[in-house]
Amino acid sequence: MLRLTHNLISDSALKKVAASLMAEDAGHEQWYLFDIEQLNCTRDVPWLFGVTHQPVRDFVYQLIGALLRVSDDRIRIIFPLVLESTGKVFFKHLVPLVDRCGYNQSLRYFASFHQEIEMNHNIYQDEKEELHNIEFDDNIYQEAVALIQRCFDSFEYLADHLEHQRIIFGNT
Repeated sequence: MLRLTHNLISDSALKKVAASLMAEDAGHEQWYLFDIEQLNCTRDVPWLFGVTHQPVRDFVYQLIGALLRVSDDRIRIIFPLVLESTGKVFFKHLVPLVDRCGYNQSLRYFASFHQEIEMNHNIYQDEKEELHNIEFDDNIYQEAVALIQRCFDSFEYLADHLEHQRIIFGNT
């Protein structure tokens, strides 16, 4: 999604910010795969694309659809910021859980290792001023708010699905 955001942006200053966000998250999928292996959760392609994971795929499609409907680069750059903000909430709850389960030191993606890297992205230091200088007229502002709402609605859909799965499998 970060690559897609970067590719869709044409404004040079915002494209630079998008490139930085994309570069800082490059390789995170390798941490995810490492963690899956550490947790002995390696699965095959039919399992990944099975009915169980359909809601997660739908969530991703909803996010991509929201990004593709955006009409302006000033709004497109908000998309990765929404992902970053939801990541903060994700890690706030996930890292203590992983720690209680005794996995914090052996995992990369689902642990404080990743959380600390996320908290030190350039977007929170060097690129903050670039984003603060973006001007929005009323129409662009309303479209930006609508994008944020669609994305948060999608994350709420995913959270509801995960909570439902937790209840089904009796994990608290």
